[in-house]
Amino acid sequence: LRHAIAIGVGSVGALLAFAGLQAAVWNVEVNLPSIEDAQFVATTHAATVHALAAGQATLDRVRLAVNGDR
Repeated sequence: LRHAIAIGVGSVGALLAFAGLQAAVWNVEVNLPSIEDAQFVATTHAATVHALAAGQATLDRVRLAVNGDR
């Protein structure tokens, strides 16, 4: 039972962490159009895309570990 509880808590934590990442990225992205430095905007946008992809990959690994092949 303890193992099941730990898996449940851990998977919810992963979901919340990803939601926080999404919120942070959206906050950055909504402000990029007001910045005039095109190189900074491009670099920052690329970093947000990378961060979201990495976060999604981590969340997918957690889902696979929790759910297996179902």
